[in-house]
Amino acid sequence: MWQLSLKIPRPFDPHVAVLRLLHTLDFAGAIQSVADALVLLPVALEMLLDDCVRTCVRFLEAVPRRRRMGSSA
Repeated sequence: MWQLSLKIPRPFDPHVAVLRLLHTLDFAGAIQSVADALVLLPVALEMLLDDCVRTCVRFLEAVPRRRRMGSSA
């Protein structure tokens, strides 16, 4: 089994990255950072790729949020 790496020199075209993700067997494992998910999410929405959108959102939901100093929320 092979794994696709999203390590593309920046600036990169997020559309190409999303298309590359479509060819991997480990879609959820390919998104390694919040930055990846935030770049890919609008493209996935634009291209109507529901599985990609769900994976990006799940990744973002799983990331612990930092509280701002002085904030009660």
